[in-house]
Amino acid sequence: MKRLIILIVLFIAVFVGKSQGVNVALSGTSQEGNQAIIDFLEENFDVTVTFGDYSNPANLPADTEVLVIGRVLGSWAYANADNSAIFNALTIPVVCLTSYVARPDDGRWGWHSGPTAGFYSLSGDETVVTEAGAGIFGTVGPVDWWNDASWSFSAAGTGSVGDGQILATSPTGDIVVAYWKAGDQSGTGVVFGSDRLLFNVPDQGSGNPVDLPNTPEGIQAFFDALSLIFGPGYGPYDPLVTPENPDGSVGRIVKVSEDPVVWEVQDVFLNFKAPPDIDKERGYPVNPDIAGHYIYLQTGAPEDPNLYLYDYVMQVHAEDPYQTNPEISYGPLSSTLLKQATTYQWQIECAVNDGTGNPLEPGDPNNILGPVWSFKTASAIPAIITSPVHTLTDASGNATLTIETGLVANHYRWFKVVGQQDTAENEEIDDIMLTDSGIFSGTTTKTLFITGAASDGSDDARVYAIAYNGDPEGGGVPSAPSAAAWFWYPRLVNHYPFETTYEVEEVTITPDIVSGYDAMLLSNDTGQDIPVLAAGMPELEGDFALKFDNPRGTDPNVADAQYAQVSEGWAGGYKDITISAWVYSSGGSNWNRILDFGNDTNNYMFLCVNPGSVNRQVRFAVKVAGNEQSVSSAAEALPDNTWVHVAATLTGTTGRIYINGELAGTNTSMTLDPVSYGPSVNNWIARSQWGAGDGYFNGMLDDLKIYNYARTTEQIAQDYLGIQGGWVCNYELYDLPYDFNGDCTVSLADFAEIAATWLDSYRIYPD
Repeated sequence: MKRLIILIVLFIAVFVGKSQGVNVALSGTSQEGNQAIIDFLEENFDVTVTFGDYSNPANLPADTEVLVIGRVLGSWAYANADNSAIFNALTIPVVCLTSYVARPDDGRWGWHSGPTAGFYSLSGDETVVTEAGAGIFGTVGPVDWWNDASWSFSAAGTGSVGDGQILATSPTGDIVVAYWKAGDQSGTGVVFGSDRLLFNVPDQGSGNPVDLPNTPEGIQAFFDALSLIFGPGYGPYDPLVTPENPDGSVGRIVKVSEDPVVWEVQDVFLNFKAPPDIDKERGYPVNPDIAGHYIYLQTGAPEDPNLYLYDYVMQVHAEDPYQTNPEISYGPLSSTLLKQATTYQWQIECAVNDGTGNPLEPGDPNNILGPVWSFKTASAIPAIITSPVHTLTDASGNATLTIETGLVANHYRWFKVVGQQDTAENEEIDDIMLTDSGIFSGTTTKTLFITGAASDGSDDARVYAIAYNGDPEGGGVPSAPSAAAWFWYPRLVNHYPFETTYEVEEVTITPDIVSGYDAMLLSNDTGQDIPVLAAGMPELEGDFALKFDNPRGTDPNVADAQYAQVSEGWAGGYKDITISAWVYSSGGSNWNRILDFGNDTNNYMFLCVNPGSVNRQVRFAVKVAGNEQSVSSAAEALPDNTWVHVAATLTGTTGRIYINGELAGTNTSMTLDPVSYGPSVNNWIARSQWGAGDGYFNGMLDDLKIYNYARTTEQIAQDYLGIQGGWVCNYELYDLPYDFNGDCTVSLADFAEIAATWLDSYRIYPD
């Protein structure tokens, strides 16, 4: 008889004579506030929990094998300067259950409980992502994964703080695994007994007790994560639904009728492992008291969250209990039950032997009810799993763009965007379906080939793909379009020599001599003053530079408001970029923008002088959706009243600042790029997106150039040396421990410095 199970309690377990297992110290300031966690641990794992305030890890019980941090309020204590050395010296696993997780600037790793002003010092991380975490973070190496603007993870794949998010780090701080989805321990880099898990339970608010995750997915991720520390627990574990498709769905999609067209999901099997022996000393692979397993499954009906008893499978015990196989496979599930593209939850209730060899009835409190797992069935509608990425062609104008698709995709078409990408929402139909002609080939495959794109950028385009199940000309079922991706020929895209001006309707304009994105010379104050041409960098070709008179003076006609505005629609939303200019700073206030191209205070890129209160520092930054990343020079890098060559580059995840041809700053964790918010509308020279709160640039600019690729350290050096001559040091490659005089070469002069003190000694010997 089928029996309805309402999902109110997700875990029920009753055990007698449980052995003493892992010694857990649960740290907090209120046992009552942590009781839900204590109960969960003791009911589902072979653990002994000792509660106390262990904010100083030196006070942990001597036999502690795992440290669990439970209470929300006060969790910051584990990251403070007083005990960080003690904390990081711990070699036992650490499980943090606080609502927010962060790492301090100085490299210590810890956590805190919420967005209070005092915690801003904890933002900005240089944690190293290992290969095991690369699939989640999209990178290997240092990464800034904490966003202090929205108090959420900024790494790809983690999203905002919430149920089911887990971060595992090694004792040295390396991120090993970033996330488990329900029922899938997708991280393979966790080392039993050494790694540390930081789990985001739902935010209950400052001062409230830590509670369990409030969704089945969160509970399952929580259970799976703790299983890595405490073992598989007392219930069924290791769920696997097969066959699994590349898009994460399960089952085979089969056409069973042509007229009408009918598709079925077939061959779905439920796999799991039976619970291990409660008696850990005896240690049978399967609890010998289990007679079988009740399988519960949703119907797939909309708005019906209930699980129904679906079937029963007997547990087979070997004559030698040490040889009993814990692996259970059930299926295939009825294809008439399974709907396409539908998420089903399922659950195993392990039936305990009633003493006569028969299983206890479903729902008996002595049975072992496992966690709720889920799977999503395959669909006849094809899916594009991976979209093409923005790319630069090579010097010959060649490039490739590729998609990855799901189970039933078998035909493909590529499209060129005209205006906005066509979508059902905007009802536009302007995009052009590509054919194998001109620079395009592979237009009916997963990979689009670009061959011989024009070097002037006239062939640059944004393209996307649609996959089909069946011939699109014969009624094939289409996927949703992929994200559109640009391809660009690498080149100089904007050049403002600031040598001439012209007027249109009484507006003075200086030209972009490459792409025609000319700049209007404007002022926001009450006077008529605007930037003017003045004597430029003497060694450059031409006579003039653009002068901005913004000294923060009291004259109403000189009120820090002169700037230039590049034409709206500037096509500079590139993935890689170089900005270079000759800069003559006449001194000014904080955040003086050399250039600021964006849409608002949450989306922009800028090159500025004096960021914050750091005098004469140069900074390049990109901000997308409120997240900002930057690279800076040292202070005093840009002296006043001197012509200085300044360049900033961005490629991949690396941003660089150059001063007078030499590398002056590097950040290898810049995952944001201008194409993520472009094309932009507020494209300003000498003015900030933040308005008067940031100073207008005060001084002169000459020969401003923008490239859609990152020029190399060698190229930047040649840009400078071609004007000034002499030499510069390649600090990207510099590794000369015997360059004692700092002239970027090892020579006799360095030997002379050694020889000058040869055999000198400052030893003290006994009398």
